[in-house]
Amino acid sequence: MKPFPPTLRERRRYILFRVSPHEHEKKVVLDSITKTMINLFGEVNLARAGFSILQYDEGKGEGIIKTNNRYVDDIIGCLSLLGRIGGEKARIDIISVSGTMKKARG
Repeated sequence: MKPFPPTLRERRRYILFRVSPHEHEKKVVLDSITKTMINLFGEVNLARAGFSILQYDEGKGEGIIKTNNRYVDDIIGCLSLLGRIGGEKARIDIISVSGTMKKARG
């Protein structure tokens, strides 16, 4: 089976974020974001957004989320409304949004 041509593939966006305080694990951060996304937009939009945390540095508290380009605003809204991670007060700051992984890292 041939892969889809670029014109038929879904476009992705990469969101660079920072968690403060930054002593949380990747799984705890992902669970908190998922629960907030379900509460705000429901399971259907969670599945359509197709987001995942590609990288997460637990020492710095920085990570990169990959998502569909149509749901970037939903993910950003979810991250900004998130008040607790793992039962502790925390906040997530959006550093940048990019169309390529290379630009998101740099």
